[in-house]
Amino acid sequence: MAGLIDRRSFIGLVAGGILVACSGGTEGGSGSRRATTTSLRVPPAPRLKASPFALGVASGDPLPDRVVIWTRLAPDPLEGGGMPEDDFEVLWEVAEDSDFRRVVRRGLARAPLEHGHSVHVDVDGLEPGHRYFYRFRIGEHVSRVGRTTTAPAPGTTPDRMRLAFASCQNWEDGHWAAWRHAADENLDLIVFLGDFIYETDPFPGRARLHHGPEPKDAGQYRVRYGQYLSDQNLQAARAKFPWLVTWDDHEVENNYAGLQDENGSPPEEFARRRADAYEVWWEHMPIRSEPPRDGRLRIYRDITWGDLARVLVLDGRQYRDDQPCGYDFDLGKPCGEENESGRTMLGSGQLRWLKEVFSETNTLWTAVGQQTIMAPMPIVGMLNLDQWDGYAAERLKVLEMFQGAADRTNTVVLTGDIHASGVADLYLDPEGREGEPVATEFVGTSISSLFPEGLAEAVGPMVTQYPWVHWADATRRGYVTCEVQPDRWVTHFRHLDDVLDPDSGIRTATSWQVDVTRPGAKRI
Repeated sequence: MAGLIDRRSFIGLVAGGILVACSGGTEGGSGSRRATTTSLRVPPAPRLKASPFALGVASGDPLPDRVVIWTRLAPDPLEGGGMPEDDFEVLWEVAEDSDFRRVVRRGLARAPLEHGHSVHVDVDGLEPGHRYFYRFRIGEHVSRVGRTTTAPAPGTTPDRMRLAFASCQNWEDGHWAAWRHAADENLDLIVFLGDFIYETDPFPGRARLHHGPEPKDAGQYRVRYGQYLSDQNLQAARAKFPWLVTWDDHEVENNYAGLQDENGSPPEEFARRRADAYEVWWEHMPIRSEPPRDGRLRIYRDITWGDLARVLVLDGRQYRDDQPCGYDFDLGKPCGEENESGRTMLGSGQLRWLKEVFSETNTLWTAVGQQTIMAPMPIVGMLNLDQWDGYAAERLKVLEMFQGAADRTNTVVLTGDIHASGVADLYLDPEGREGEPVATEFVGTSISSLFPEGLAEAVGPMVTQYPWVHWADATRRGYVTCEVQPDRWVTHFRHLDDVLDPDSGIRTATSWQVDVTRPGAKRI
């Protein structure tokens, strides 16, 4: 049924005296309506065997006057969601207190069948630099309470911004104690750099097993997200802070590039799979965006934190050329193709946007969240051609943007993907021997995904021989926290004791500082 709600629900709304304020209402997210009165009542729910809020709540893309809040109605996430095949409405509320005695915004939002009964509300009219609480309600069911924060007002310089960045959470590789610890941090923002799910078949003998086969269509991808979001540690971190999210490859298929998958499938066949994967990713993320259209979704974007920092996330998958040299694996000997000037990872539109950002930005710091290692990383005569080493000419263009803005902003690159931790300085000279660094790169390890067996111990000594690499470790899982201040950027690498232990402790493995006056990391 294409209508907003079915006939029985409509009768129930009328009989229950539901009133929706018509004056001053604004559209936002997936059809939200901002209420200007307190007359809204909770929409009725169909008969369900469990709470429809099994996947929790989240918020994201904070601006000074607004933030996106999210949920998805799915009482049975591993069996198609468990909702009747119809559209529904939920009541959303935003308050200044966790008991919701001081509600500042409320409204009704659609949970449409065509989008997996997901709910995205772009809540506006909020105060800058303010903490809020939010929840969703349908029938007698109430979601958990989420907490979020708006960005500081433009023209102000906060004393500090605290963010964490993370990536790569393979369900089968271990437990997510990292998210439990992250939820206990004192943060303003979590930046997630991709591989929110893994698309693989279940492998016997792993720490936890995937439910169902490798996803190939929207229904199967929804089940995979449903399983991942059943983890209570992940739910806690999503509910505690606003997120700024991007994707990498495993949200669709390993190492895909544009419309090329790693198995050589016909592009039109892979396009259908990619379109379904993009749709379902959007359904589960607190992102300020309309749903994908024609199998495409623009996700590169930015937020600002007053005059202190501008935080960007890039899309290194949707627009890229296929990896060079035609090898079956990431690692391969250079063949010359990796240096061709026309090769792109970001695509022309995103590259133009990035150039515009760096031509105008004047925040003290600019953080670039992206997927693959930007620093040159040759290993025993080979390159990882899925990383920026496979797109060297375009990498130089990006580094020149950093250099061109250096008198106005200090650039820090935040990287995921590789399941290892590292610190490097970025130079226009690919060998880092001439000139000054134009940016600093912090590479974060994975939440749970493992580094290839047999290589983890060897990687650190291999790459720290290069003058631009300060430190590397591939043996530990976790996340990275950053404290951004007007005069310095401090990064802490937070590593679990044991990713196979659901109750693992965590510790700070090492800490690094960048002074605002120049790029380049120093251990502290």
